[in-house]
Amino acid sequence: MPKLTIPKESLPDVDILTNTIRFRFRIVSDDRNLSSYWSPIYSLDPELDYIPDGDLVIEKHSNYSTIVWNPVSVQKNGNEITELQYYDLWIRWGQDNSEGEWIYKERVTSTSINLIKPSTPSGLDHLSIEIYRPGKPIMRKRMSDVYQDSSWVDTSTDTITFPENHPFATGDNVTYNSADPLGGLSDDQEYYARYISDTSITLHPTENDANNNTNKIDITSNKNSIGFFTYTGCTVCDFLLYSEYNFSPV
Repeated sequence: MPKLTIPKESLPDVDILTNTIRFRFRIVSDDRNLSSYWSPIYSLDPELDYIPDGDLVIEKHSNYSTIVWNPVSVQKNGNEITELQYYDLWIRWGQDNSEGEWIYKERVTSTSINLIKPSTPSGLDHLSIEIYRPGKPIMRKRMSDVYQDSSWVDTSTDTITFPENHPFATGDNVTYNSADPLGGLSDDQEYYARYISDTSITLHPTENDANNNTNKIDITSNKNSIGFFTYTGCTVCDFLLYSEYNFSPV
């Protein structure tokens, strides 16, 4: 039986939602018209690991920043088989403690990119960037960030309010990250969210507590820093390789 070989560089992107590669082929007769048909759609689990190396390095210039990162090692069973060739970039500009929308910028084949600070609107003073391994559909992780001062975190009710609508439902397992955690919370710790409004949640130690509105996590103090909340069950989170949030671009 003939054997069909597809070079790995010709395979389509990994499907973010299923973490598989889906493909099919077409058989065409010699005269290209008399007989031809499409094969069924096949699904391939690549079973690969993607290992970043270090963090983003930011080189600031007068009107632009150069973002540099190390190549990502593509491994199978602990052995490197190649280096990742493509990267998807998302960026977000911010101004005066308010955030704009995340924007898919482009797919690059290098491990660096120059980001020019927009001239309008004026007052843009910080930039966030996330770098993902390629996938279809192009999407970013379900993450919400919040400024942790008293304007956004109410220590009397233990309520956290985000500047934009959050994606969390009651009972969702979320991971909290902050270089300067709120009092009562720990960096890289999992909690369970309870929906209060489209922009607000409280945190609980178990899913049952979140569902029953019991044992709210006591937030004891505010901080002049930013915190991040990520939905733990999000498949696309595994595609995130590098990130940097709210750095001054120039």
